[in-house]
Amino acid sequence: MADELISQQYEYLADSAATTQMSIAVGFKLLNVSLCGTLESHADESKELLIMPSMNYNAEPFTLAELVDGFNSFLKGITGTENWFTADDIINNLKKFLNETNLNTLKISIQQVFLHVKKPKSGESTTEYAFSLKISKDSNATPKDFTFASIESLAFGIWNTDNEYVLSRMGLQSIAQQLK
Repeated sequence: MADELISQQYEYLADSAATTQMSIAVGFKLLNVSLCGTLESHADESKELLIMPSMNYNAEPFTLAELVDGFNSFLKGITGTENWFTADDIINNLKKFLNETNLNTLKISIQQVFLHVKKPKSGESTTEYAFSLKISKDSNATPKDFTFASIESLAFGIWNTDNEYVLSRMGLQSIAQQLK
């Protein structure tokens, strides 16, 4: 399936002015997860990268610090911008929903990834992302005010996109959006 996707993605295009454009499939690893995306070079010399969410990945869990370092390093390599996330920001957001026990030692794995980066010929790039993450069972994390049942799995997302299709596909919509 991946080989078929890659072979379909390789195309060379020429516009009416005979300016060469290119679309190429890119395979890479992010935090031990193999991802595939599309990289395009446009006639106006801008570049664009798109990674659409796909199936849930079966990756080895990692710590919150490794998650933050991995995302920051990856996004810096693409956009040049440093420190997209901090562990403290993520922990403070998780504290709203989870008991604080050992949040620094949570084991997390990537479930789905969405990334869309546009780099114009000049000026600043724009980046949209969404990451769906799952907390490992052995992390002993429990939601606040949830004492009437045992918890078998916990997942959370981090995103800055408003793309409803992507958020729906990744299960990152609000309850109100899910009920529409």
